[in-house]
Amino acid sequence: MNKTSNGQPDLFLGAQDDPDLLSKRIERNSFVARIWKYEKSILLILGFMVVGVISYSLGVEKGRQDLVSAKTVRAGYQLVAAKEMAVPAPLVTPVPKRQEELFSVQVATFNARSHAQREVESLARKGFKAFILAKGKYFVVCVGKFSDKSSAQPVLSELSRNYKGCYIRRM
Repeated sequence: MNKTSNGQPDLFLGAQDDPDLLSKRIERNSFVARIWKYEKSILLILGFMVVGVISYSLGVEKGRQDLVSAKTVRAGYQLVAAKEMAVPAPLVTPVPKRQEELFSVQVATFNARSHAQREVESLARKGFKAFILAKGKYFVVCVGKFSDKSSAQPVLSELSRNYKGCYIRRM
């Protein structure tokens, strides 16, 4: 404790005179100073993250190389097996094409069969051959059975005046 000129002891010697002490006090309370305490922990976590990303990348690359080499080995085995033994070609039955693909104009879809039935009756009064298709929990109201889309087009244009969003669909 030093005595100042007025005779009292000075507890904080040089605090007013030294600007470095003032800046050190401000630094101690700053965000950087608080984070500085956890510097080693943060660097350790970042290090683990970098090591994890690198090991993951190397593992993915090794997996790709293993996959390519396994395909090569399998392909080579099949070639050797085909040369050694006369294996008959597998019988592939072609999927029969539908004899006649039908199209229809879908007018509306309902949750209740009664609503769909009312719409079918309404369309029948207007001269259309309407029917109901059950698809899951829905009932689809369709008009006509056509052999191709072009023959369904005139009916679609006529129905689209009253039913917005109707379209031609396969049966």
